[in-house]
Amino acid sequence: MDLLMPRGGGLDATRQIKRESPDTKVLVLTSLTDDATRCSAFANGADFFLDKRDIAASLVPAIRATMSP
Repeated sequence: MDLLMPRGGGLDATRQIKRESPDTKVLVLTSLTDDATRCSAFANGADFFLDKRDIAASLVPAIRATMSP
């Protein structure tokens, strides 16, 4: 999930996804990495939070961690 999306934000989309399908895993991938944004992402149902700058080294492990029960 990107947090900066046209026609609505990623936080709203994450909240809606988790409300309608609680078992769906949501991995946030964003350049907005301040503590308030991170806390908001988790408060809205994100399962994992990843900084876009760390994508090369962290994306595959983050996906695996998100998919773990």
